[in-house]
Amino acid sequence: MGRVELIEYLFKLSEGKLFLINQLWTLTQQQSETIGSGEMDSLNDIIEQKQSIMDRVDVLDKEFAEKYDVIKAEFPINDVGALDSESREKMRILKEKVKEIHNLTEKIQQMDDSNTERFQKNMESIRNELKKVKFGQKISKGYSANKQNEGFSIFIDKMK
Repeated sequence: MGRVELIEYLFKLSEGKLFLINQLWTLTQQQSETIGSGEMDSLNDIIEQKQSIMDRVDVLDKEFAEKYDVIKAEFPINDVGALDSESREKMRILKEKVKEIHNLTEKIQQMDDSNTERFQKNMESIRNELKKVKFGQKISKGYSANKQNEGFSIFIDKMK
């Protein structure tokens, strides 16, 4: 494979990755909405879908790194200006695609961080509510136990 073909292959890998990253962005937005509504089943489904996409992105990243190493090894260039005009243009387009992927990945990371924080706050409020319910159950059991043991009340009057 020549330099131009390798660069085109890297570009195609980047387009595939960008497609997957866009799907991650959509799922991350859905995740944010789901956290707000408290639908835990949907949240688990979204997390599983995101993990599946991330696994596919990892495969593309590995392939990209391998091909990029081939370009660096077979066509050592210290200056992009030393490339022919076709290769230089393809590298410029590839860099733009990689930058687009990087920017979208940062947006996803920021939203994921926000989602994680909101989820933890929701879980903390749920824990507090559960503590209140358990405390109420203990109190209720305490009163119920006393009433069951008392039986019927009988008053005996003594005459003096």
